[in-house]
Amino acid sequence: MTASDEIRGVWITNVNSGILFVPGGVQRALDQLSQLNFNTVYPVFWNRGTTFYPSATARRVTGRFQDSLLNLIHFGKDVLSDIISQGHQRDLRVIPWFEYGLMAPINSQLVQRHPEWITLPQSSKFLAIPSLQDLNDALLPNFPPSNKLSGWLGIKNVWLNPLHPQVQRFIEDLIIEVVIKYDVDGIQFDDNFGMPIELGYDWYTRKIYKQEHEGKLPPNN
Repeated sequence: MTASDEIRGVWITNVNSGILFVPGGVQRALDQLSQLNFNTVYPVFWNRGTTFYPSATARRVTGRFQDSLLNLIHFGKDVLSDIISQGHQRDLRVIPWFEYGLMAPINSQLVQRHPEWITLPQSSKFLAIPSLQDLNDALLPNFPPSNKLSGWLGIKNVWLNPLHPQVQRFIEDLIIEVVIKYDVDGIQFDDNFGMPIELGYDWYTRKIYKQEHEGKLPPNN
């Protein structure tokens, strides 16, 4: 492997980091990474049910076109575009990161608007689209919080159902939007696109199972 092939990368996230929010944070971070001979950055463009770039897709689905705090601090500016432009000026590859994958807080706009997109544990027993209260009651108490603050605040996380065609379309639309809109060097997917073993017993997945198994519900084991 040559030096030009070697990937020396750093993730730029909104979690426990102020880079995206403090004045000049992006420029200082990219300057330092370039000086330290990094050659790749992975800036977050999706996290916990919201985008970190102005997104027509997110506005259509969630009613919010990018993260509220990011939007407020930067007055609607496209920070991802800034990272890509400044990164390329420093010969850094920029590969936007689909952080947290299918996981989102139950109080997010995405989940509030689309409870039918959420997959649930076996104990849920729902054979129809659940209400938001049903979702909250059905969640496992030990589901991991997305970060320490979420845990302290008691915010529960849910998973979008990867089998649901509308979820698939939404994720696909976000990715296509970023690839078309920006001069990116790739897309990185998060490990939370994998579904926890406890899940897959929501109304939609049960319906598919019944269609494929002569009307029978999934077994208890």
